[in-house]
Amino acid sequence: MVDDPESVQLMIVGASVRAAAQSAQAAGLHVTLATDMFGDQDLVSCVANYVPLEAGYRNFFNVLQKHSVEKSGLTGWLYTGAMENYPELVGAGPIRLLGNSAAVLARIRDPWRLADSLLQAGLPMAKLSRIHAQRDVALRWLRKPFKSAAGLGIELMPAHSDRVAKVGPMLESSTTETHYFQEMISGRSFGALYLAAGGDCALIGVARQFIGPEFGTPGQFQYAGSIGPVPLSPDDHRQWLLIGRQLAADFGLTGLFGVDAILSGDLLYVVEVNPRYTAAAEVFERVLGVPVVRVHVDACLTGVLPDLHIAVNGLWAGKRVVYATRAVHVSDVVQDVMSSPSVASYQFADLPKTGSKIPAGAPIATVLAGPLPSEADVGRALTEGIHVLESLFD
Repeated sequence: MVDDPESVQLMIVGASVRAAAQSAQAAGLHVTLATDMFGDQDLVSCVANYVPLEAGYRNFFNVLQKHSVEKSGLTGWLYTGAMENYPELVGAGPIRLLGNSAAVLARIRDPWRLADSLLQAGLPMAKLSRIHAQRDVALRWLRKPFKSAAGLGIELMPAHSDRVAKVGPMLESSTTETHYFQEMISGRSFGALYLAAGGDCALIGVARQFIGPEFGTPGQFQYAGSIGPVPLSPDDHRQWLLIGRQLAADFGLTGLFGVDAILSGDLLYVVEVNPRYTAAAEVFERVLGVPVVRVHVDACLTGVLPDLHIAVNGLWAGKRVVYATRAVHVSDVVQDVMSSPSVASYQFADLPKTGSKIPAGAPIATVLAGPLPSEADVGRALTEGIHVLESLFD
């Protein structure tokens, strides 16, 4: 572990970095600079400097010069969601990277390279195609962007019987530059979090995932939250760990990484790898006692897998992202309710600033719950928090 956490100064970059910044702060690390797309109140309050990603990811290193942050004082920088889509930027910075390199990202975000790795290890993997395989009538296909995060832009293609009526010849076109096709696997969606170093990894935990409009998302396969850690049988743990170790060894992963998989029958089908801090990380942190950003920094600085002390205690935690069904305005009253300490079993996070105008389909805030004794308890607490949040905009 880092001998003196307070000496560690971090820059954190991503679409949303509140959870990672709070994790760092709780572990005694110093977030010198944070930059993301939201600038939520609870992020800005826990970092030394905040800069919005007004010009998008391609401008994020310029904030160092613009805001006079001393590069020499930074221990390093780490990224959260969506930065994995820009390996050319990840490799271009003047600051030490605490995470997976551009070369690693380019390999592991290649669906065919990922599939080859898993299949060579005897692990199941959904079929892939560069064009929509119309002749394979037995399969359903997902159309997935090469560059995506949180399930954005993923679409289920029409069934064979619906093709001519709904889309006609449009299915003939190849979209290899921006999209590919992946077999639709029916089953339950899970996300695992690992920590890697030196060609090996440790499994931190596995969570069930809330996906799609059933949970209030505007996108067909968009991420809405997580609940866990799911208790694992010895066989389940072995299967998840085999997946993680294959990826860590074959791709040279370092630090935190996530794996999304579908449990179909007794088999786990990997559908995506997120080679960075994941949205479910704070769910595990609330229960298992693992300071996830701190162990990430340890693994990246030393190249050695820390000895994790995971407090498996039967407790559960969860999170739900609440999306706006129409354009909403954050008033003083709304802000007061969201910001007030609560005696309930849930709390609000990713708090928008007073005066914020949130368009339909955008996230309003996050509801967090737990630790609580059961999955059902966490589910009820999340539902209560969601109802309170939605009532503020009635």
